[in-house]
Amino acid sequence: MVETQARVLATEQAFALVEPRPHSSCRRCDPVAGCRALSLSRTIGSTDRRVRVHNPLGAEAGDWVLVSVPQQRVSKAAFLVCLVPPAGLGVGLSFGAGASEPVSLLAGAALFVIGLHAVRREFRRRRRSPLLQPTITAIYPSEPLMLEKPCRSKN
Repeated sequence: MVETQARVLATEQAFALVEPRPHSSCRRCDPVAGCRALSLSRTIGSTDRRVRVHNPLGAEAGDWVLVSVPQQRVSKAAFLVCLVPPAGLGVGLSFGAGASEPVSLLAGAALFVIGLHAVRREFRRRRRSPLLQPTITAIYPSEPLMLEKPCRSKN
């Protein structure tokens, strides 16, 4: 499970709008700057961090909760994004190999874009399923301490 702590901002039926708590670094990567992955996510991350999650426990606005996403879902998403568009590019380039170079590049680019579109449609389809939503798995009685988990970075 991939887990994070969050504060519930609002609720609607079986869902809640939460704002994940920013994590502190473990400082194992770099004693001064801390976690490189955390620094990167803050640099390229969205400023609006509110997320709609499944709320089977009935958390209310203002509650601190633990939000979990199955590891399998994260792995499948990474697999789709990292494999499908580049595979389309490769197939397009190989189809155009018998033709001129511009035709080959055009075919590769077209199948790359089609692959991106297919991945986007699949994510939209899966996002609607409550079984695949990030889910509130615990409600804290007060503001929780930061999750203490060892850093998994190999850097």
